[in-house]
Amino acid sequence: MMDREGLNAFCHQSEGILPPVFKGRKTILATLRQQGENTRRVEQIPGHTIRKVTMRGIPKVTQILQGAPGAGKTSVLAKLQEQCAADEQNSAPRVVIVSSENIIGGLPQVLTLIRAAGELSSSKWKNLIARVGLNLTANSFGDISASVGWKMNAPDIPTTLDQLAAISPSRRWKIPVIVAVDEAQNLSGERDTDHARFLQSIHNASTGLSLTLVLAGLSDTKNRAQLIGLTRGVTTHNLHCLSISDRNDLVIAFCGKFGVDVRGYEPKLEALAESTEGWPRHLHFTLQALGKELLRVNGSVPDVQWSDVALTAGQSRVTYYQHQQSEIFMALKPLIGAVMEEHQRGDGFKTITNNIRKNLQPEMLDDLSDDVPELARFPRHLFQEMVHQGVLQEYAPDQFFSPIPSFRRHLIKDGLLTPNNPLPPRGTFKLCNGTIFSAVQSGFRSMTEARVWASKKVAKMDSEEDISLWYEDIPLEIIRTATLCL
Repeated sequence: MMDREGLNAFCHQSEGILPPVFKGRKTILATLRQQGENTRRVEQIPGHTIRKVTMRGIPKVTQILQGAPGAGKTSVLAKLQEQCAADEQNSAPRVVIVSSENIIGGLPQVLTLIRAAGELSSSKWKNLIARVGLNLTANSFGDISASVGWKMNAPDIPTTLDQLAAISPSRRWKIPVIVAVDEAQNLSGERDTDHARFLQSIHNASTGLSLTLVLAGLSDTKNRAQLIGLTRGVTTHNLHCLSISDRNDLVIAFCGKFGVDVRGYEPKLEALAESTEGWPRHLHFTLQALGKELLRVNGSVPDVQWSDVALTAGQSRVTYYQHQQSEIFMALKPLIGAVMEEHQRGDGFKTITNNIRKNLQPEMLDDLSDDVPELARFPRHLFQEMVHQGVLQEYAPDQFFSPIPSFRRHLIKDGLLTPNNPLPPRGTFKLCNGTIFSAVQSGFRSMTEARVWASKKVAKMDSEEDISLWYEDIPLEIIRTATLCL
């Protein structure tokens, strides 16, 4: 029987929550856990049956998860926390997840939470989790105090990692702790700040506490870490699309999770998975669209309107792309589109900035805010913005690629809709008649097929946003030719 309540809850689930089904990232999860476990060492004392347990941090083993928006960084952290919480009896570390905002504005709470994670027994830690939730952030002193019975007077509240080590030395710790900082791209690039010194102390293992640092953020997080003093000894994990097998397994397992029998419909589900290109956020949109359709038909898979599911998921992707774009991206669509069209996998900084410089017209910067660099320095600035927004991602030293293929196509198509070549209004395709259809016929077996296909598309379009979806569906080479004919 379909779990209607659970499925409905998922369909309204926001970002940052562990999805009901998780696939992939096994190597990354194993590596993060192992780094935490390595800070707890067990030695056999010669001539005795007694074993000596040593808890001490290891310098320069910081791990970075970075990727474009929607790569699943927060979900990886949540999954790591869940796995470790379920396996403490096998020496799994405890995972404390905080945001960059927490450590910038609430470091005393974070330090107190770390103390609780290290010192508490399994039962008390579970009580704390039950009170403040599994996805822990920098909770109030009151919540922690009420859960563990600590006095929270000023002398008992650490403000630096050195103070924490004095209040709670490693000999009192029962278990290693992984400190995972989400949204790490928002850390300031200054070394001489309280939060930078806190991160440096964990990275350098200067206090002796059994801590491991994980930073998760956008594609420029590694550079941000270097700016705050985390240099040598940093391992970077770039999150890309899930494999074909992982994305297919995810969609099928999702249905099983909510009690929906999809036997015989695997090809339909795999087609939905293929449309996402394995990008985690797109998979989330697609599963929510499928979930809403399953609710509509009360779990009867034969009654599912697969085309409606695909359309809804596609609309979510377009909306997501539009919301992800910064002021610069919105103002410079033709420039961004031209640069992305010329981009080749493996291009380096010099090649990409030269492409920006070649396509950049001085008047393009007139309407941008005053804090945008002058013309000579703008190519570097735009390159950094493209990395930050997840349009480009480094996969080897000075080698970049576009991690989300559909986002690249979206930006190229957006660039074709210039002020002199705007988005056509409703009915334009009918009015253009032979002009546009002769332009697009190369994508079809005949002029008639092109005309029928486009007419059906336009007939269902009631808004400019709907018409923009036409640009998402049609092959890029056709839209490039067609827009030139309008």
